[in-house]
Amino acid sequence: MDVKNSFLQGLKILIADADEDTRLLYAEVFTYHGAEVVVAGAILQAEAASTQFHPDVVIADLVLEGRYVYDFLPEFEQRSVIVTTAVICRDEQERALMRGIDFYLLKPVELDALVDAVCHSVQVRPVLCAC
Repeated sequence: MDVKNSFLQGLKILIADADEDTRLLYAEVFTYHGAEVVVAGAILQAEAASTQFHPDVVIADLVLEGRYVYDFLPEFEQRSVIVTTAVICRDEQERALMRGIDFYLLKPVELDALVDAVCHSVQVRPVLCAC
């Protein structure tokens, strides 16, 4: 078992993204590494999954259904939150980190970078850095 698998084995990950292909790709990657994964394509699904599944890590698109992840961030307190986005704006990146986001990754996300961000977020919590 490699180091990544040891950090991800049994980890609960919630993936919230409007794009089904993105959700399925991320889910496949993390399932391969031994994580338990739940996906959500809408805010209400993400909130319900958070309540029922109790994820250790949330991977969410910055904007879902026209709302910023910050709007429903209180649902994810005590969890690592990794944002993926196509929004390339330094102010938005800083705002995300100030509001409790652990990692801010630009789309298209390199899958290795996403896996590394999740591993890092469970190794050292909390960490505020942008990739």
